[in-house]
Amino acid sequence: MTVAVFAMLITRGTVVRQSDCSSPSSAWSSRRWRFGVGAYDGAVATTLGIVWNPSKGDKGELASAAVAAFDRAGVAAEFLWFETTKDDPGQGPAAAALAAGCDTIVAAGGDGTVRAVAEKLAGTGVSVGIVPQGTGNLLARNLEIPIADPRAAFHRVATASPRSVDMGWVEIDTAVGTRKHGFVVMAGFGVDARMLNETDDELKAKIGWMAYAEAMGRALTASELVDFTLSVNGATAARVKAHTMLIGNCGTIQGGMRILPDARPDDGVLDVLMVSAAGVGEWLGALKTIAWDNGLKRLFAGGADAESTDFAEYLTVTELGVELAEPQPFEIDGDEVGDVRGFSVTVQPGALSLR
Repeated sequence: MTVAVFAMLITRGTVVRQSDCSSPSSAWSSRRWRFGVGAYDGAVATTLGIVWNPSKGDKGELASAAVAAFDRAGVAAEFLWFETTKDDPGQGPAAAALAAGCDTIVAAGGDGTVRAVAEKLAGTGVSVGIVPQGTGNLLARNLEIPIADPRAAFHRVATASPRSVDMGWVEIDTAVGTRKHGFVVMAGFGVDARMLNETDDELKAKIGWMAYAEAMGRALTASELVDFTLSVNGATAARVKAHTMLIGNCGTIQGGMRILPDARPDDGVLDVLMVSAAGVGEWLGALKTIAWDNGLKRLFAGGADAESTDFAEYLTVTELGVELAEPQPFEIDGDEVGDVRGFSVTVQPGALSLR
């Protein structure tokens, strides 16, 4: 039985209707709400599905921001809301939004919500929007989507033209089997993954991304060179040694540091950084390569390609395979996913249509 509660709000010539469309027929539908926005004649130009993480933001505040943004843009829309859960960070709600016929599906949450929605929508042609509500907000930062301003982010969804964005896929080999995940920013092992593992959740809630910096010292101390075999773009595997490997679709990480200067989310390839520095001298050399030669220096002087050294090597790939001599912590889009024994990576060009 559907119980409808209608409220009418008239602002600048726009009528907003609100109704509770919950139904006990499935896990997600019991957490679904409908907000309709239309001109006086009842016309609806688009239907948005908003996949919302309740631990990251207040639904009422987000709904007000969405209504105000679309009203300002002069776009008539109907909003359907789909709540994530701890057990389902977004794939199920995104699938439900697809089934409901939504024209655009918005991920309103952190990086985990964005990744889960992207996994489900890759290759569907349905437009994806992002309203950042997390700590890292990595894809949003790389695409210059407004942070900490839901109204501005919704306005971008209402007015921006769709942009094709690539997506990476990684199949990880763990002690309990293999799993396949998508990523829109980057994945890898080493310092970045250990930093995430060392980050205090309570501190992150208090000071945001600065908590990652606090954990970096412990991550650097714990990093040791690891032997592994590496196959790039189908070539014969070679034995190499490094303590950190990052495979990126975008180049900027927490704190705004750009570590993959050639990475572009729409170029059809993935960029890789391998770091093998050991000891203070080598680390200083690696940091110079990453932060100066391929960072500030390149920003002011320009440069065709990222510069590699003995301690920091850059690659461009469409596929990559790694077999590790011993398991290593692994991260995907800022989420630590446990230890892996190996992994394979591919890119899906133009997988997402992003606003």
